[in-house]
Amino acid sequence: MVVCTWLDAETDGGWHDRDEIDATKHTTPTTCQTMGFLLHNDDKVVTLVGSINEYEYGEVTKIPKGMVIKIEGVSVAENSDTN
Repeated sequence: MVVCTWLDAETDGGWHDRDEIDATKHTTPTTCQTMGFLLHNDDKVVTLVGSINEYEYGEVTKIPKGMVIKIEGVSVAENSDTN
């Protein structure tokens, strides 16, 4: 399991004049974190999945490598109190 910290892209579908766009050009992108199983990591993309079964992967997230700040491994503790 890993936590990937990455910068999110932003879009606004409305119409804006140039002054409005220029007024926000220096805003900081939103920093996001996604946790999952690291399926793929190369110089172009990081692919995380949230669920794995014997044949398939679920909840696939692909993050362009240029937007990734860091990837950190996390440990998962087992719960011995199962019912």
